[in-house]
Amino acid sequence: MAPPTHFTLNNGMQMPALGLGTYSKDVDGVGPAVAEAIKMGYRHLDCARFYPTESAVGDGIKLSGIDRSELFLTSKVWNTNHRPAAAAASLDASLAALQTDYLDLLLIHWPLSFRPGDDPFPVDAQGVLALDEEWSLLETWRGFEALVDTGKVKAIGVSNFMPRHLDPILKNCRIKPVVNQVECHVWEQQAKLLEYCKGNEILLVAYAPLGHIGTINVEESEAARMTAIATKAGLDPAQLMLSFHLQRGIAVLPKSWNAGRMKTNMHVFDVPESVMEEIKALDKGDAGRQHGAHDFHRPYPEWVEAYLKFE
Repeated sequence: MAPPTHFTLNNGMQMPALGLGTYSKDVDGVGPAVAEAIKMGYRHLDCARFYPTESAVGDGIKLSGIDRSELFLTSKVWNTNHRPAAAAASLDASLAALQTDYLDLLLIHWPLSFRPGDDPFPVDAQGVLALDEEWSLLETWRGFEALVDTGKVKAIGVSNFMPRHLDPILKNCRIKPVVNQVECHVWEQQAKLLEYCKGNEILLVAYAPLGHIGTINVEESEAARMTAIATKAGLDPAQLMLSFHLQRGIAVLPKSWNAGRMKTNMHVFDVPESVMEEIKALDKGDAGRQHGAHDFHRPYPEWVEAYLKFE
């Protein structure tokens, strides 16, 4: 059976199972690359207000000539903008950058509120990351529910959340999160989180679904094991990894601006169960994680590491 092309969210919306991640430090060429991806058939674009590329993605959408209704657009609200007025302003800024009057999906980028202000990584007098500890995730979520009421966003969800972050929201929400977008690849397969999300009708979405080989926590030798599995099966490693996630019921957001790689990433297939089991054996759990509190590039309070830890 072929992998799913779409997933049905808990509010009835259809989300393309394979999307395009759009983070890049360099915006040069992003607009034309996005236009090319859309012409290839990509219909799901994952953005964030924090990403330098959001305006370039909007330019690419316009350049493609596609009708807005054919796209599924996601953005995220950064950690300094959890309070209602700031979250609403962030949404409006994303809409302007993407040149649209609504988003299909808006996410809380991280389950951590920073001190409000213009600095994305505010620090206190000691140079330690300054948090908005008087504000709760449930309050942030209620603000997101109000944004759905405006009609500017159709669905809301979260990113980098664990069950301990989601439980208070699920017990008290008016609108349920439709997705949880997290780092997920063959070296950090998120088995427990996937089970939790499925049990609560929340779609797990994988960013960095191919991992970052040769960087944090993934050695070349471990990557070679994945390549060997693909070679033995006569398959492309990247296509096999994406197909593996989809077959587990996880949406994927590979990122590449290379036209050839964007095209090959779209070709997914049914994975034999024996190969699925070989790939599952590569899982390192939290030891395979590549993103976390260190992404904030500032010293942070000790408890933050445990608070953001994957389970």
